[in-house]
Amino acid sequence: MVSARHASYIIDVRNSRGANYDSDHYLVKAKVRERISRGWKHRAGCGRRKWNSELITSPEGKMRYQASLEKKLEETKTIESGPLDTNKMWNDVKETIIAAGEEVMGTTTTSIQKRNVEWFDEEYREKIAMKNEARRRILQKETRGSYEKYKELQKEVKKVCKKKKKEHLQKQLEETEQLNRQDERRKLYKAMDKIRKGYHPRQEACRDKDGKVLFDKEEIMNRWAEYFKDTLNKEYPSCNDRGEIRSGIKY
Repeated sequence: MVSARHASYIIDVRNSRGANYDSDHYLVKAKVRERISRGWKHRAGCGRRKWNSELITSPEGKMRYQASLEKKLEETKTIESGPLDTNKMWNDVKETIIAAGEEVMGTTTTSIQKRNVEWFDEEYREKIAMKNEARRRILQKETRGSYEKYKELQKEVKKVCKKKKKEHLQKQLEETEQLNRQDERRKLYKAMDKIRKGYHPRQEACRDKDGKVLFDKEEIMNRWAEYFKDTLNKEYPSCNDRGEIRSGIKY
């Protein structure tokens, strides 16, 4: 399944019969020894921060943030003689704004979010556990009764999953409607984005000279080559020392 060049990277391969993902195939896993490309290393504390901005949406929160910001600006305000250093002034203002934000809003957790935690409840876990137990019995000794029991539990799990997702979607729609009635625009748009959010495949395309959309990778590369060739290879007029326009120079 791999090229001969990378065959030595494969250390171990085995199939996992215990993995249950509702298929008549067995999951195959492999240990791969690969060189990791060097990535960008970020210094500690230099990552992107996500502020808990919901704390300052109310008038009280805004006043608290404004008071904290004014207090910190007054503390960092100094009178310096001589020319002003704009870079230092900007860094002082930036650090003051960040310090006030940390004091009033704080940052939200940026850990890996668990998917489907809203509808993946204890009832669904129990159904999955029963189905997995029935599948283990089939692997040990397959009989007609055990196979039929497994298929029955498999259908039941899919039914419960569909029901839970439908109930969760209905709850989200009701919450969105409630936000609309309360005129909470920010929370409303955030809830709508959460509902509509899903897998969006990335499509690379461009237009040719006639405006036709190109999706083929080779055609796109040729179009970019043609575009840069037409854009960069042009004659531009130049002037001599006396300001007179000379003949065009091709770049």
